[in-house]
Amino acid sequence: MRDFGGVLEQEELEDGVKPPEQPREWNFIRFGSRAKGTLTKNADGTLRINEPGGKIADSEDGMSLYYTVLDAKSENFTLTATFTVTGGDFNKGTYGDNQTGFGVIALDAIAQNDGQFDARYFNSASACVAKFVDKEQGKTGYRIAGGKLITGYTDPTGTTDADENNLRNMNNKNAFDWNMDPNLTDDRQYTLTLRKSNTGYHAILNNDVDNQIIFWHPESLMVQDPDHIYVGFFAGRKIQVDISDIKMTTISPEDDEPAIPEPIEKINANITINTPSTIGVSDYPFQFISNVDGTITVTDDKGMQWMDESAVTANNYLNELFQV
Repeated sequence: MRDFGGVLEQEELEDGVKPPEQPREWNFIRFGSRAKGTLTKNADGTLRINEPGGKIADSEDGMSLYYTVLDAKSENFTLTATFTVTGGDFNKGTYGDNQTGFGVIALDAIAQNDGQFDARYFNSASACVAKFVDKEQGKTGYRIAGGKLITGYTDPTGTTDADENNLRNMNNKNAFDWNMDPNLTDDRQYTLTLRKSNTGYHAILNNDVDNQIIFWHPESLMVQDPDHIYVGFFAGRKIQVDISDIKMTTISPEDDEPAIPEPIEKINANITINTPSTIGVSDYPFQFISNVDGTITVTDDKGMQWMDESAVTANNYLNELFQV
């Protein structure tokens, strides 16, 4: 990849993967809580992002972002780079803190203006080093590598009013290795890849595709801005990283691999039926609840059918009165 003063030109690529007809334009922007970083572009094509502010948090994002704009409907992509830790706020054996993050990211939308502190609520997918939490397994890791998908937002501005109803969904995230060393020390390196395919978004660490994290449904980032995806490199909070070995390819969905079907998640059904064992009136109350969707048929011991494949919605009570 070659740098032309803010414009990055892709190399000649393999068959079926086409570079843009013109060099792709890249821009630098800071947005979200206290983001105030700087970008340095070196003659050899490497980049340096130094972001003392911002935050990559459970509730919001503030970052420095070096990005290009892709067509959401006609361009799939793969973006890879090596991130080398080169500085920041050093404390207790590590640069950064519990809200530090950096990596490769695709955003549904971005702030309208540089330095817009109230623009901090955007859908995104990333391969990154950040905080990861798995509530089901009771695991939390700070400054470890993983894949993250943030959804739930619809307001294209991403400003404070966009999250007035706490729309942020961060259930889709996972670490590559929960036991990874969390200390960001000098010259520590991570090669991070983010791919958008017909399947969805793929997060990859150190080119290990066998351990990739997949987020199904590429349309997840076609809500705040249905026509564009904002793809690039980010850093937030008390960290400086150098970015090298940058490789980007794009491919049309028609030429890309077919989508992989999403695995069916198996759930153990929990069913509760509340009915009286005896009753002195003709109205017999029947209450049913389940943790899964489905249908219910009710038949008594004499073969009388009281309900026939009635629809049931997970975690919603079904209440009926049978005339007995």
